[in-house]
Amino acid sequence: MKKMLKWAMISLLALIVLGLALSYAPDTDKDAMLAKYGGDQARFATMANGLEVHYRDQGPADAPVVVMIHGMSSHLQTWEPLITEIGDDFRILSLDLPGFGLTGPNPDGEYGPEVYIEAVMAVMDAANEETAVIMGNSMGGWTAWRMGVSHPERIEGLVLLDPWGAPGEDTEKSNMAFKLMQSPVGKALMPYFTPKAMVKQSVLQTVEKDEIVTDEMVDRYYELTRYPGNRRAAVKAMERAADLSPWSEIGQLTMPILIMWGREDQLIDVSRADTFAEALTGEELIIYEGVGHLPMEEIPADVARDFKHWWTGVTSQSGSLE
Repeated sequence: MKKMLKWAMISLLALIVLGLALSYAPDTDKDAMLAKYGGDQARFATMANGLEVHYRDQGPADAPVVVMIHGMSSHLQTWEPLITEIGDDFRILSLDLPGFGLTGPNPDGEYGPEVYIEAVMAVMDAANEETAVIMGNSMGGWTAWRMGVSHPERIEGLVLLDPWGAPGEDTEKSNMAFKLMQSPVGKALMPYFTPKAMVKQSVLQTVEKDEIVTDEMVDRYYELTRYPGNRRAAVKAMERAADLSPWSEIGQLTMPILIMWGREDQLIDVSRADTFAEALTGEELIIYEGVGHLPMEEIPADVARDFKHWWTGVTSQSGSLE
């Protein structure tokens, strides 16, 4: 019996070692990633500590300005389907936040809204734009409304897609990667072991419309997640995202606000949409049926239509007050 137990333990250990070996994923090469995912569109804005923030500047230079902020473990490419829909009518500045995409880790090791807001303003300054509509998804939405509290003078309006930051009852909803980053073992393993299958499954769990998850999309997430320093940064960013104490400040927002939410969001429950709506004055709320956490990728034409309609109303009202 003891001999059988011994061999069972050895076999289990061997399987664990084999699994870790197969899951080991080294960092990608910076230059190769810049060439593949930056190219001729790559621009860089410098933060006070010297970090170069990667961004894109698209659309007519004299059009209304929209700054687009991605969510946790994502990158600026998440906005491309929506940019295709509205890029002729707006100047669009999309960026990779510190710790994500081609921006890479913050040398100070700090993450959270304050750092992300500084990155957004660095991009706006580099583009010579004093004000803009700030659009954010998930953690990017959290950053956007926090910027609305701290720097309202730079914001013409807020567009929040499935934003983070509202208190509420915890649920079991999440994706595989985010659950892993919240566990002690996951935090230790994530910087070294990132199975591509886990990345794909996490993306699939994030959206409702599975058909948008292409091999190219999975490759992009897999490679940019492994950009040097990004995995450690994501773990730190996830830890910071647990702080909801600034929620009490959201009532200070006075600019026009559009909230969009996917009914089937598996990361941030749609009930949080009502929490936002109840805390704000004069906001517009749109719930999309059959849509997950990424409306701008899942239904870009619908998001574009509703955003343009909202913006037309904002500008019309602004003009009538002048």
